[in-house]
Amino acid sequence: MLFTEKGDKSLPTIILLHGNGLSDWSWDRVVKELQEEYHIVTPIIDGHGEDFETEFTSIEDSADKLIQYIDRYQYGKVFAIGGCTLGAQIVIDILSKRNDIAQYAIIESPLIYPIKLPSSTMNSLSFKVAYKLAKKSWFAKLQAKSLNIPKELYDKFFEDNKK
Repeated sequence: MLFTEKGDKSLPTIILLHGNGLSDWSWDRVVKELQEEYHIVTPIIDGHGEDFETEFTSIEDSADKLIQYIDRYQYGKVFAIGGCTLGAQIVIDILSKRNDIAQYAIIESPLIYPIKLPSSTMNSLSFKVAYKLAKKSWFAKLQAKSLNIPKELYDKFFEDNKK
């Protein structure tokens, strides 16, 4: 897990975790708005963006890495922690382990119950198809549109999906 920081470290810290298939760049607009009044940390989850070579192992492992970061660099507590989809699931796991780690939490679109597919073969097949499609420009454009990714961030989104 890599950590990108913006703003003055003496200001209250907000940690924002991106969703699956995205990276820290997905928070660029939010960071721009908040960095004058807050210290913003946007971790890059293993297997995503610039950290694509590090294998994503689990939500629990990601939560533990972020807790270690908060304990080491934020004195065990932050002003706020937020996440979207996969990032939200990590935030939930963090809060289940340490409910006092943040004064506020922002949780958007977490998957609380696992999606059950007919079999592991079906799950593996759908993952392989989705993985190959994500590398195609036409599919990435449809996906970016469905995720409301701004046009100015599409190139970053597509580059990350090609990795």
